[in-house]
Amino acid sequence: MDRERARAWLGHLHERELARATLARRLSAVGGLFRWLAAEGHIPLDHFATVRRPTGGARYRRLVVYLSDEEARRLLEVVRSNEGLAPRQRALHRRLADRDFALVTLLLYQGLRIGEAVRLRLGDVDFGEATLRVLGKGDKERLLPRYPQGVWKYAEGGVSFLLVKKRAKSPRRRHAAMGKRTREQAR
Repeated sequence: MDRERARAWLGHLHERELARATLARRLSAVGGLFRWLAAEGHIPLDHFATVRRPTGGARYRRLVVYLSDEEARRLLEVVRSNEGLAPRQRALHRRLADRDFALVTLLLYQGLRIGEAVRLRLGDVDFGEATLRVLGKGDKERLLPRYPQGVWKYAEGGVSFLLVKKRAKSPRRRHAAMGKRTREQAR
């Protein structure tokens, strides 16, 4: 194996349009083998040591994929519509359409992760300050400004709905109604 063959092999990998991480991993594995072979005296020189490796870093990170305004608008229309649903699904959709719209709006416009959005409770909404408290990765808490109207309308409707609703009998339902997490949910 010489330097030209090592470069030819790396060029072959580039032609296959492999991901940068795959290229780096394969080059690292083969480079480690040749480094060991040279150290043990099985080959006279490690030619992979002189091969230029693909660069990484901030310049080569993948760009965030996002929806255009038109795609986001269409997605919200689909969430609101009930076309293509069976009669039984339409009944469920009528009950949950506002919740689904609020959830998708949070994901789209507030940048919440799915797990963060699913863990939200009514107690996380501060109507006085017009903020939303989100518990993120590593239990980091952040406050988001009032932005998506659909979310606030849904949350405000939930508050008035909870005031009229009969008192929940089980602690789990009562905590859920108040926007608190039960011990099981906090784990």
